[in-house]
Amino acid sequence: MTPEYGAPEQVRGERTTTATDVYQLGVVLYELLTGHHPIPPATSGSAYLAEKAVCEVEPTRPSRVVSRQVWMRQPGGRLWGDLDAIVLKALEKDAARRYGMAEGFADDIRRYLAGLPVEAREGNLRYRARKFLVRHRIPVSTAAGILLILAVGGWLHVERVAEERDVAQLAAVKAQTLTDFMLELFDAGHPEEARGEVLTAPMLLERGVERADALAGQPAVQAEMLATVARAYLGLAEYDRSEELFRRSLAIQERDLGPDHPDVAYSLAHLGWLRALQQDFDASARHFRNALAIQRQVLRPDDPDLTSSMQGLGLALNGLGELDAGVQVIEEALEIGRRSGNTEHVAFANGLNDLAILRRTAGDFEGAESLLREAMALRQRLLSEGHPDLGKSAQYLGSLLHRMGEYTEAESLYIAALANWERSLGPTHPATLSTIRSLAELYEDWERPEDAELYTATLTLRVDTLLFTKR
Repeated sequence: MTPEYGAPEQVRGERTTTATDVYQLGVVLYELLTGHHPIPPATSGSAYLAEKAVCEVEPTRPSRVVSRQVWMRQPGGRLWGDLDAIVLKALEKDAARRYGMAEGFADDIRRYLAGLPVEAREGNLRYRARKFLVRHRIPVSTAAGILLILAVGGWLHVERVAEERDVAQLAAVKAQTLTDFMLELFDAGHPEEARGEVLTAPMLLERGVERADALAGQPAVQAEMLATVARAYLGLAEYDRSEELFRRSLAIQERDLGPDHPDVAYSLAHLGWLRALQQDFDASARHFRNALAIQRQVLRPDDPDLTSSMQGLGLALNGLGELDAGVQVIEEALEIGRRSGNTEHVAFANGLNDLAILRRTAGDFEGAESLLREAMALRQRLLSEGHPDLGKSAQYLGSLLHRMGEYTEAESLYIAALANWERSLGPTHPATLSTIRSLAELYEDWERPEDAELYTATLTLRVDTLLFTKR
C-alpha cells in the first residue's frame, strides 16, 4: 500500500477487495482531473490526522478544486455532474458503495464520453432527458433553430457552448487514456502478462511510450502521455531519456496548440529543471526565460506555475555565478506568494528552500537555516509521510548544520533523509547515494572513523551495484 493511495479499509487494517483497487484508481483519476490529491493537504503531515482524513473526511468535488490546467480555470463547472459523481463514487469511504470492479468504473467513464447516462448518478427523468438532448443534438438543434433565429446573436451562444463542451471532452479523453495506461502498467506486472520476465520501472515506462506512439491522431493526448512518462524518468534520474520525451511532447504541443500556450510553457519549465539537474545552467536559464515569456502573458501574476518558473530561473542564475540576480528573482516570487496569501502551497515551500540554498552560497548560514526550517515545517503540514520532498528538507538542513558544526542534529536529519530516499527513490538513486556520502563525511569530521568507514563501504557497494545494473 502506497500511503497516499490507501483506501479506508487498508488504513484500518481490514480485508481488501477489488473495491480497494477501485478507490486507488479513483485517487489517480481525481489527480489527473484536478492536479490535486483528494485528501486535504493540511491533515497529511500527521499520520493520525492523515488516517482520520482517509477514513472520515469526504473529498471536495473535483469541480470545486482549483487546478493549474487551463481548461479547468473557467468555468469550473466543466467537471460538475457526471465526472463529479463518477470520481466520488470510486472514492466512497464504504467499499460496498463503490464500483465493484475496475471494469464498472471504466464503463461509467465510457458512458460519460459517449454522452450516455452514468450509473454513478441517480438518473432521474430530467437527467436522462438532458442526456438524450446531448446525444441527439443535431436534430434537436435544427428544430430549436426556428426559435433561436429570433434571438439576436443566439448562434454565437451555441458556438461557445459547443466549444466549451469539446474542450471538456478532450480533457476527459486525456484522463481516460492516462487511466487506461495506469491499468496496463498494473496488468504488466501480472505473472501471465510478464511471462516470467522481471519487469523494471523503465521497462514499464517504455510500454507507455509505445502506447503514446500509437496516438498520433490525438496529439493533445499523445503529448500529455509523453510528458507523464518524461516526468517519471526525471524522478528516476534517467535524464537523457526524460529530455528526449519532453522534447517530443513539446514539439507536439507547439504544433497542435501554438507556441504561446500555457502547456508549452509548462513543458519548457520542466526542461529548465532537467537542465539544472544536469548542471547545464545556461540552457536551464534559457528554458525558464522562454517559459516565463509565455506565462506572464497568459497566466495570473500569482499563478504557482509562473512563480515556480521564477524560482527555477533564480537557481539557474546562481549556477551561472549571478548570485545577486538569482536571489532577487526568487525573493520576488516569494513576495508574490505572500501578497496573494498563497503561502500554504508546496511551490512556496520549494521557493523557501531555493532561497535558502542561495543564502548559504552567500555565506548567510543563519538566514539559510531559518528559511530551511520554515520550508520543512510547511512541507510537513502539506505532504504525506514518506514524500520525497521531506527527504530534501532533511538533507538540505542536515548539510547546513553539518557545515555549522551541529553534528548531532545533522546526523539525525541525514538518517531521516536516507530512510526517505531508500523508501521513495530506491537504494541506488543519486539522492540516496548523496546522503550516504554526506553521512560518511559527517562521521569523518566528527572523528568517528568506524562509522565513516561503514558508510564509505556502503556507498562503494551501491555504486558498484548501480554500474553493474546499467551494464
